[in-house]
Amino acid sequence: MKNSIVFLSLLITLLLSSCGDGDGCGNDKAAYFTNFEALIEEIAEQNNATPLTDEQWQQYDDRLDHFTDACFKKFEKDFSTSDQLTVATYTGSYLYARYGVMAAYYFTQQEEAIQKALLAVDPAILIKVATEIVKNPEEISKIMDDLRARYDK
Repeated sequence: MKNSIVFLSLLITLLLSSCGDGDGCGNDKAAYFTNFEALIEEIAEQNNATPLTDEQWQQYDDRLDHFTDACFKKFEKDFSTSDQLTVATYTGSYLYARYGVMAAYYFTQQEEAIQKALLAVDPAILIKVATEIVKNPEEISKIMDDLRARYDK
C-alpha cells in the first residue's frame, strides 16, 4: 500500500511537471515577455560582471533566435503593434549589449519578428517619431548615454 502511494505521488508529480513550459517561451503572451525581458537582464548582469566569452554569447544568440522565431510565432496572433514593438525593443537591447555601436547593422539582419514589428507600425507614426528625434537631439544623447551606462565597460 505504501509503495502504491509513493508511486502514485511520483506519477502525479511527473504529469504536473510535463504540463509546464518546456520550450522557454512561456504559457502565454505575458510569460513570453517576462522570459524575454529576463534574458536581457541576465545578459546585462553577466556582461557587467565580466565580459562574456564567444561561447557564452553563442548560447545567448541561440536563446535570442528562439525568442524571435519559435516563441514569436507561438504568440504572434495575440500580439498588438505595441507588443511587436516591445519584441523589437528587447531585440535591439540585446544586440546593443552584444555588438555595441554595430547593433544597428545586426538589427536589420534579425528574424521575421523584427521585420513584422516594423511593418506593423503606421508610417505616419514613424515620420512623427523621426521628426521629434530630429527636433530633440539631446534626447538621443540621453538615450545613448543610458545604453552606454547599461552595457559598456
